[in-house]
Amino acid sequence: MFWFSQIRLRVQGVDPYEPKTDLAQMYTDWNKRVIETVPAEKLLIFNVKEGWKPLCDFLGVPVPDTPFPRVNSTVEWKRRTGAAKRRAVLTIALSVGLFVLVVGVFLFNILT
Repeated sequence: MFWFSQIRLRVQGVDPYEPKTDLAQMYTDWNKRVIETVPAEKLLIFNVKEGWKPLCDFLGVPVPDTPFPRVNSTVEWKRRTGAAKRRAVLTIALSVGLFVLVVGVFLFNILT
């Protein structure tokens, strides 16, 4: 996996991993280029908070009866990241515990 960490992504000649890179400005510049480049009839500037209607109107399809999915709510995000943190802490605790057990058994066998 070391080789993967060495890959440097460059976007429009800018390295987003460079600490001096202004990512907010890159985002703004990219959006501006898209708006200037893509014909208006082929571009939808969409905010997911608007729900199905603008998206369906743009695509020329009927609005579905199902509610618009909201899977990345703050509550959901906190629940998932909290679970990941708990798993990480448990994994570390078990690893340390196993290490201590192995060293303890080894020392016990040497000293007795």
